[in-house]
Amino acid sequence: TYKANMAYFIDECEKVGAKVIVNIPTPVVDEQYLTRHKAEPFEPYGGPNGIVTVYADACREVAIEKGVAFADLNAYFQGLDGGYAKYFPDGVHPNDTGYKMYANVAMEAYQSLWRGDINFDRSIDKFDYILAKRHCMKTLSLDKKGMLSADVNGDGEVDKFDYILIKRHCMKNFVIL
Repeated sequence: TYKANMAYFIDECEKVGAKVIVNIPTPVVDEQYLTRHKAEPFEPYGGPNGIVTVYADACREVAIEKGVAFADLNAYFQGLDGGYAKYFPDGVHPNDTGYKMYANVAMEAYQSLWRGDINFDRSIDKFDYILAKRHCMKTLSLDKKGMLSADVNGDGEVDKFDYILIKRHCMKNFVIL
């Protein structure tokens, strides 16, 4: 049911022209969480984080099936050396450092929403191609946001490969995702 609901809401958002990004939920710290909640409902899942993992997996699967961007906050925090508990003092909500880490992970996914749309008019067109090409020819300097958008191939540089990808997208023989 959860996956069907996620798919429905993604479809509804896209119908009105919204670009969708799914935030995969962060893990929880069982010990702190269980100071406020009974353990029994979570036992079939191996604890509270076990059920969060079920929902995180469902979010990830639906995002992939629907071809929408997602910020895998769960995988990021689960993969930290030394664990993630110190970033979730109450077991659920991140501390300041945890929120900064959350923002960095989410920002990577959000950047993918405007990749190629250098002038931020919600379309990738000849104007974006011209901006990228002029930047590469050094007749125009892009600001930081423009640079992030123009770096279509994600290699940290804006060069001829990026403006060619934008041109190919405009010619409809390449799709920027």
